[in-house]
Amino acid sequence: MTGCAMKGLALVKLGRARVWLWAFGASLAFVVAPYARANGPHGASAEVAAVTEEPRSTATPTVVGSPVRAGEDPLGGIALRSSSDRIADLVVIVSIDGLRPDALGPGTPTMNMLQRTGVSAVHAWTIDLSTTLPSHASMVSGVDTDLHHITINSNRDEAGIIAYPTIFRIARGAGLETSMFVGKRKLQRLIDEGGAERFEFGGVFCENVARRVVAYLPGARRGVVFVHFADVDRAGHLRGWMSRVYHEAVVHADQCTGDIVRALRERGSLDRTLLIVTSDHGGHGRSHGTRLEVDRRIPWIAWGGAASRPGLRFTRPVHTMDTAATALDALGLPHARGMTGRPIREALRHPREATDGATTERHARAGTRGAPRVAAPARTPAPDPAQ
Repeated sequence: MTGCAMKGLALVKLGRARVWLWAFGASLAFVVAPYARANGPHGASAEVAAVTEEPRSTATPTVVGSPVRAGEDPLGGIALRSSSDRIADLVVIVSIDGLRPDALGPGTPTMNMLQRTGVSAVHAWTIDLSTTLPSHASMVSGVDTDLHHITINSNRDEAGIIAYPTIFRIARGAGLETSMFVGKRKLQRLIDEGGAERFEFGGVFCENVARRVVAYLPGARRGVVFVHFADVDRAGHLRGWMSRVYHEAVVHADQCTGDIVRALRERGSLDRTLLIVTSDHGGHGRSHGTRLEVDRRIPWIAWGGAASRPGLRFTRPVHTMDTAATALDALGLPHARGMTGRPIREALRHPREATDGATTERHARAGTRGAPRVAAPARTPAPDPAQ
């Protein structure tokens, strides 16, 4: 057994496992990562890169607007209508479950193109409870678990139904169309009263989910479309985050995202469209759910005619609650009282900024042609670990 120690941090190799030990006084904390044998193109060091916690001071944004009191309807007294200076008629949110931002690379030409021709965050974070259902609840509501009350990552009855108004409820209340296409059934617990009017479960493979979205988009009216791909998370639980199988799943997810990008381009009206691509959490080893950076760091990309200048990468921290606030602002919709998410104004075109629809179309076509599909191995069905 070999080991090294520095400032209370030690790495010890035990057979085929690496064990990180933090020693502060009499306490010890352990993180075990699979030994580097098949960790994909990023190598072994990426598996436990920057295993740190984000400072709490930047993890919890302040409340925007009036706080909500116990028993008070967060939408009480708020007129649910879209303002005339909205910059988008359609917002599409694609959440790639379990995607770590450092998994993007040569095998993800679509997401590379979206970053190159859209707007992206250098630092984006999910909530402390970095599991699928609680994180997605924050993504579509703009608040943390203390207000949306989703703390159990399960489709069982005890998980409950989201207790805070979602973007679906607000959009539908304003007469907009709302739909969800997902790879995990438990996301139905994000449908609050008056929320998403369409919910389609496509299964664990993103091709089946994307096919439903592509069929829906040509006739989509003004509103919100939420898309969820489960493949990457499934691969992480089965073979490990950043493993070869994990990277293959990332390639597939990138291809499915590309299918949606092409469908949006063919639909037209890109100058009035906002696409947000993000994730609910990362992962390490074969799990997630901690406050470690590898679990909480996520990608966040905005693209389309409603996005601001192409190629912008901004450093202000983005939180998953900001996705809901940004979507509502793009659609010109009000925020529920007590929402902690803040709109990412760096990512949005100014309402008075003119757009050239033809230029947006040409730009999107060029970007799509520059993102060829990358061959990935065929996959065989396996049980969804439901994480």
